Amino acid sequence: MWEAVRDWRRTIGLLCNQVTTQITTGLHRRYSLSTPRGGEDLHAVLSWAGLRVEFPIQSLIGWLVTILLSWVPLMAQAPPESKVVHHLPQLSSVFPQGSEPGQTLRLEVLGEFLDRGSALVFLDTSIQGRILESHPTRAELEFQVDLTAAFGPHYFRLVTPRGASNLLLFRVGDQPHRNEHEPNSAFEHAEEVPIPVTLNGQLNFYEDFDFYRFQVKKGETWIFDLRAARNGNLFDAALILLDSNRRKLGHSEDYFDWDPFLTHTFSETGTYYLVVQPCHELAFNKFLDPNFAYQLDIRQAPHLQTISPLSLTPGSTSKVTLFGEGLLSTEAKLWFDESGFKGEVLEMCGFYADARIEIPEQVRKGQHHLALLTPAGRSTAATFLVDATPPHRGGAWLEPPVSITGIARYRQPERFFFWAKTNQSLLFEVRASRYGSPVDSLLRLLNEKGEEIAKNDDGEFPGVPANKDSFISHTFVPAGNYELQMRNLWAVEGKNYPYQLLVRPLQPGAELILETDQPYVHVRGTGKLR
Repeated sequence: MWEAVRDWRRTIGLLCNQVTTQITTGLHRRYSLSTPRGGEDLHAVLSWAGLRVEFPIQSLIGWLVTILLSWVPLMAQAPPESKVVHHLPQLSSVFPQGSEPGQTLRLEVLGEFLDRGSALVFLDTSIQGRILESHPTRAELEFQVDLTAAFGPHYFRLVTPRGASNLLLFRVGDQPHRNEHEPNSAFEHAEEVPIPVTLNGQLNFYEDFDFYRFQVKKGETWIFDLRAARNGNLFDAALILLDSNRRKLGHSEDYFDWDPFLTHTFSETGTYYLVVQPCHELAFNKFLDPNFAYQLDIRQAPHLQTISPLSLTPGSTSKVTLFGEGLLSTEAKLWFDESGFKGEVLEMCGFYADARIEIPEQVRKGQHHLALLTPAGRSTAATFLVDATPPHRGGAWLEPPVSITGIARYRQPERFFFWAKTNQSLLFEVRASRYGSPVDSLLRLLNEKGEEIAKNDDGEFPGVPANKDSFISHTFVPAGNYELQMRNLWAVEGKNYPYQLLVRPLQPGAELILETDQPYVHVRGTGKLR
């Protein structure tokens, strides 16, 4: 590069001498020029309005050439290569968000870089689909939901020549589904709906509210459960229950993350109204996002949240407590996600139920799901764990490895004691919020002097972005007695805060998870996975 610069400077020098001569000659003929220093340096003498100005022509041209040549090295460099940014398709919302089994329906997805869509990929075979049309920010799809599709969330991707999109959730439910119909943004225009029902709705335009009108009988208890956050949508909503005189009977928001949840027993037969209200600050400045969508269950089937104890041992028979809402039916039966489990409902008490569960000896370890089957329908599912770690037999003394199950309390830490050898490494893991329990745990380790040596609030677990379970890995020096404390950070009381606390030696192990859920390589190319 620098050889080219030197050649360029040499050429410019020769041209400069010629140009200087030509300019000087021309100026000498037209203006008054002189060489006062005997030709040592050619000067120009300009006279105008009685003023006489003398300046060196050759020096002036030299300055200009110097300035010009100072830019040559920069101009000679090759321009930096601009990287082409590869944009993968991104899905942000789907409407409707769910359906019953056995349905064929048309859906709209919104996002970015969705044009030239070629295929849909589902994580299970109970749903098939095709792309009807695709554009840069939206696509029209068709789903065929099999009659055998399991209730609950299903996931799909959209594929384009750019690659595969992120996963988006589509939920299959057991109630009749219907889409909302506008106009229903005012009390007078409330949409009448038969109940029970699952409503697929949107709040996506100027000053949009959704009003629904329905009929109930005296003494009936109904559950109103809006899912947006739990369906992967950013819509933040409130639910407001009104009577026919517009008197507020109930209000809920931020019950599950930012999803509202409401239960009400009606004292009179009549017509009632349910309002879906946006809670976003921008909504009250007349702005709503076209991605805002939700599912609203109006049902009498129970809602299950969690189970205590949260973890059960293979080959055991245990009495458990189910926590939730609407646990009223005396005809309820237990449903399990795998064969081999047995159980019976002992008593239903409104917000909790007692049951007995038998765990097979040969059963898959890890998380499982159960639900209640009632005449009003199937409840939501609750998660429980099957773990073969030796259970804690009571008392304050621990002998790792050990599994402790209990109820987390606020300001009342559970206190345990154990002996650790010099350089012994132990793991302390709370299992609660990841499996449906509302516990927000805090773990502390103290030495014999009562000094804190380790503490954790929210541990890091692969694939769990919003975790509230604690995790500590610690190597003890010196040998001695140590104290473990575990408590709930929520200012609440009650028995519906179950947890499992595992204490076990550190062992080699790994959980494989990709850095992104959209890995890709170019056609006929290579790539690296992290």
